[in-house]
Amino acid sequence: MKTFNASWHAPSDPDSVISECRAAMSNIFAACNAMASNELAPIVDETATALALRPDFSVLAPGAFERVRNLIQSNYSKSSRRSIKTAVRSWARHTARLQVSVFRPNVANNPTLLAQEELILMTWLESLVHEQGVQGSTAESYFSMMKGWHAEVMGYAPAHSGVFISRWIPKILRGLRREFPSKLKGREAHSVTCFLPFRERYNHLFEECFQHIFIDPRKSSSGIQFAKELLASRDIDLEEILHQAVIEMMTACLCRVGEAMPTKERMLKISRADLSFCYTHDGFLQEAKVMIIPLKKSVRDRKFDQKVPIVIPSCAGPFMKCTELLWLMSALIPCKADRLSSTPLFLRVKNLRAGSSNQCTHKWTQDRYQAKLAALSSEWNIEN
Repeated sequence: MKTFNASWHAPSDPDSVISECRAAMSNIFAACNAMASNELAPIVDETATALALRPDFSVLAPGAFERVRNLIQSNYSKSSRRSIKTAVRSWARHTARLQVSVFRPNVANNPTLLAQEELILMTWLESLVHEQGVQGSTAESYFSMMKGWHAEVMGYAPAHSGVFISRWIPKILRGLRREFPSKLKGREAHSVTCFLPFRERYNHLFEECFQHIFIDPRKSSSGIQFAKELLASRDIDLEEILHQAVIEMMTACLCRVGEAMPTKERMLKISRADLSFCYTHDGFLQEAKVMIIPLKKSVRDRKFDQKVPIVIPSCAGPFMKCTELLWLMSALIPCKADRLSSTPLFLRVKNLRAGSSNQCTHKWTQDRYQAKLAALSSEWNIEN
């Protein structure tokens, strides 16, 4: 082989070079097999090779391509699919205005074509923030989602080259984040003292009436009945108590909104079965225990689907009444024993967000839950 390479000279005619390099794939595979057995490679007719290179997809199981498509789409979560559609619609409107196709060509090593495709992307990003009024971070998210969608459909991202490195797109993305920052208030630390004025209308339940209400219901139901009477006499909305329970439980357990109030797209992470109470020997409420999934991703990877107990003591002070609120919530909105694991810990009462579920599984539908609340409201004389 060394002697051959040293004495061989490529022909001057480019077409002859192409013809010489045009070898059948079957001959290449046959040569590899011959090298393994130290034999001569058989020469296969190219007409037979062409037939051999055409796969017979009819032998596949029914629905194979549909399952492959579903696996590709599973790269994005269901909650992200709606944002992808929004990004693609905006991209389609922009390309229609420029009278070009939404599917962009592969620029490869063409610098002129690369610059043109980058200009199309940059003008789209500019229209997102100036015409549609989105934030810089949102425009960057739409840009990433559209590129992922394009790569999923075409096999490559727009304005992507394996030879040239884009210099303009990263700069304009940084400019978007700087010139169009988020208008939402950032997550800031707050004191639990703000909970006291929130509970002012029914704070007497935790201070003056603690010994009469928070009693083990397995021993006596007088505490639940007394709580219903006080709520009816003071005209206190049950939804107000439920909202406060969510806020304080998130603070005590360091859980996110998506965990406390799961939507249709997010899995049920905290159910009624994850909440339990401990009582003293006298039957008074002592502490609540909530089983939650740790927030840290590294912990979730090591302990997937394994929850850790968070213990919240009662009578923790004037500003933190998470245990008492959880007790009232579970007592005033009871759940059957066979539905504990399928019922979310917190259930929305009214004003459901558009597109969301009622935080219930198929075992506890919205109509049945609303009927339950109506019955409880009629019993307490409370307007929900």
